[in-house]
Amino acid sequence: MTWEKMKETFYNCMDFCEVYGRLPYFYITGGDPILHPDFWKLLGLMKEHGIPFTILGNPFHLNDENCKKMKEYGCEKYQLSLDGMRETHDWFRKPGSFDTTLEKIGCIKRAGMRSVIMTTVSGTNIDEIPDLIDTVVAHGADVFAFARYCPTSEEKDVGIEPLRYRKLLEDCDRKFKEYEAAGCHTYFNKKDHLWTLYEYETGEFQIPKTAREGMIYGGCNCGNCHLTILPTGDLYACRRVQNSKVRTAGLVQGMPRRCKRTGWKLLCGGPAVLEGVKKMDAETCLKKLEYVGVLAFATVDGEGNPQVRNISAIHYEADGLYFFTARGKDFCKELLEDGRVQILGYTKYKEMIRLSAKARPVPEESQKKWIDTIFREQPYLANVYPGDTREIGIVFEIKDARIEYFHLGVHPIFRETYVIGNGTKKEKGYRITDRCIGCGTCAASCPQSCIEPGNPYRIHQEHCLHCGNCMEHCPVSAVERI
Repeated sequence: MTWEKMKETFYNCMDFCEVYGRLPYFYITGGDPILHPDFWKLLGLMKEHGIPFTILGNPFHLNDENCKKMKEYGCEKYQLSLDGMRETHDWFRKPGSFDTTLEKIGCIKRAGMRSVIMTTVSGTNIDEIPDLIDTVVAHGADVFAFARYCPTSEEKDVGIEPLRYRKLLEDCDRKFKEYEAAGCHTYFNKKDHLWTLYEYETGEFQIPKTAREGMIYGGCNCGNCHLTILPTGDLYACRRVQNSKVRTAGLVQGMPRRCKRTGWKLLCGGPAVLEGVKKMDAETCLKKLEYVGVLAFATVDGEGNPQVRNISAIHYEADGLYFFTARGKDFCKELLEDGRVQILGYTKYKEMIRLSAKARPVPEESQKKWIDTIFREQPYLANVYPGDTREIGIVFEIKDARIEYFHLGVHPIFRETYVIGNGTKKEKGYRITDRCIGCGTCAASCPQSCIEPGNPYRIHQEHCLHCGNCMEHCPVSAVERI
């Protein structure tokens, strides 16, 4: 991933967290992240925005200077892997890796970061885990955790019988408690979710009496509070599960709106291309307009001239919006006399969202409710209309509208029209008629390559710019405006 794409991805994540009230936290991994040419630039970006992070890397390029520098940039933890005792681990990794990993625990700790040792348990190394725990404790690791190897959907067998793995949990539980009773510094993170089942069987965990049926209180956080971004920009629910991809080459161009595996709705910078996922909808367009904040409202005055204002005193619902103005303004007069309005927003991802509708005043008995709602959400309005002067205001509502979505930030471009309430769609663009002779001139002249051969040739309307180049170049006038 280039530095420009890394920055764009970073800011996409920041925007996403802001919209959904999440605190951003990054786990940076590789390979060995420190070898990336822009590694220190990325850490500088994290520091600039005060974002904490953890690095999951290799031990081979760690030294006191690098560890101190990572700590200064805001790194809280550095995680290393040990996949068995010396012979087994070095077979998995490379000769000398086991001893180097243990040596670098001290390097990490001297810099003021927490040292984490993570083990992936498989049939190859399961018998070595108790000895590995003793070794990690002896070298002063701050945190130790293990989890089972995750196979792909094609690879079901991991070489561990269920009862053998339960025996491992039992042995480790006993060892953890012995170390904790002795005042051991190492924290044993029971990362594997089977620990909950094991502790339920032993009586240490009880299902809360207040637990509600159908509510999920624990388990895997995939799609709940973490996502994985690969160097290609591909988005995965889990970095350990090969077939958990939820988006193709997408975070750089924009995150998907809905992951069909998790059902989690995302605010995105572009249309999802995942099969079976709707690219966009009216509700998401309204959410994007809310995120833009200040929108252009176009009306028509009494002489038929267009008038445009910027409006931010807006309250959004899933199926419409409410906005505030003063009764004495020309804007209000034009709305009361005509009602037609077009609202335009433009996002940082090169998305144009245009809403066409008729605005109507909310009923008199509801005016105060909506005025108070908008003033509560937009505190600056109390400075514009202090005290009772807000009573000069009037709130209009839009419940029936056509929404046009036009994304210039992807290739090919993407456009689609949606409606809310009783709004109606209006076809636009161009089509190719039966007069087509199949010469291909239209396809060759299309800037977005959205015309496919056929009898007649066909325009993919969702990718059409509506530029008219195909119509101008067609030698037999087979292209017509819709």
